[in-house]
Amino acid sequence: MSVDVLKKTVVDKLPSDLEGLEGTIERLQDMIDTISRYVDNVIVSPKEKMISPHILSALSNLKS
Repeated sequence: MSVDVLKKTVVDKLPSDLEGLEGTIERLQDMIDTISRYVDNVIVSPKEKMISPHILSALSNLKS
């Protein structure tokens, strides 16, 4: 087996810049969704009312 065959196989498996960016954006969106659900739950909880506006404000800035 030649080095060129191995090199081509490895290079074919690497994501392009656009594919890498797309994957990163999808993971970031998932994280933001997780935080949104957490904030929604915190807002409902009377024990956490002091911190929830700060989290909600920071999250709102991320989605803009």
